[in-house]
Amino acid sequence: MPFANEEYVIITKKLVDNTFQLEKYTGKCLGCYAGGIDWVFVNIARVKTPYDVKRVGRFTIWDEYYDLKGMKSLIENARTARQTMEKRSLDMILKRLVNEQFQW
Repeated sequence: MPFANEEYVIITKKLVDNTFQLEKYTGKCLGCYAGGIDWVFVNIARVKTPYDVKRVGRFTIWDEYYDLKGMKSLIENARTARQTMEKRSLDMILKRLVNEQFQW
């Protein structure tokens, strides 16, 4: 469930021509609406084209909500881990080159 004043990535399903299509949006949650079944969001932007922006929108409890702040920290942690792995690999390669076959 989303919390008020937090930004989220929202994934919702829409029925188009008897098939479900996923729609992805970003927005800031204002709070609960209609007894806890719906959530009101502001500054809603579609993630893919067309990049339309709505001032206010409503999403249901059946939609998926992902914390945008958590996603940003996860991406940063992955970037740091990748850089650390690359540095460690480069150090291992340089140690093997210098210690085993190094000639001036």
